[in-house]
Amino acid sequence: MFDRSFERSFTLDFHKTLFTIALVFIGIFWVLGLIGSLSTFTEGAGEGVLALVMFLIFGTFGVLFWTIMIRVSLEFYVAMMRTQRDVKRLAEDDTTSSTS
Repeated sequence: MFDRSFERSFTLDFHKTLFTIALVFIGIFWVLGLIGSLSTFTEGAGEGVLALVMFLIFGTFGVLFWTIMIRVSLEFYVAMMRTQRDVKRLAEDDTTSSTS
């Protein structure tokens, strides 16, 4: 992470950890949303049931959406880093073979 020459990629080394941290935060926000929707039962049973049902539908959709978005983003960054690494290797191999 503190490599100022950017020879190593942070994303390639820690993408699993980053995804796990993101899932933990998504889970925390989902639980907080669930607690918030359950707290509407103090206003009345009708409002509480409506808030709970709406949260279970839209909150779960939000969890799925953000999980997919984070996963796709991390896969994109990992693919970019691997492509960059492979192109660099090919360029180095080409340079070594042309000078021989």
